[in-house]
Amino acid sequence: MEGGDRAGGGERLDGGAGETGAGRRAGQLAARGLRVDGLRGDRALRDYHLLPSVRGELLTTLGRADEARAEYARAAELATNEQERALLRRRAAT
Repeated sequence: MEGGDRAGGGERLDGGAGETGAGRRAGQLAARGLRVDGLRGDRALRDYHLLPSVRGELLTTLGRADEARAEYARAAELATNEQERALLRRRAAT
């Protein structure tokens, strides 16, 4: 995906990490993130709360807490189940 897809806000998950140790792990997570990012343009998933929730989890794992909080907040806005919304709001607040 070339840098144009920003459906739903936020930045892409590819972090540009190196290929040694922690960098390799971050690279693997970033590759998963790119697959998730590719789904953001899908009309059927654009307003589905689990998509930003998954992005938030990946961003948390990559140590990108501010971006993760924004994704959790977006997921909470989209969630229709009050228990899920409460959980996502708690994650957005941490």
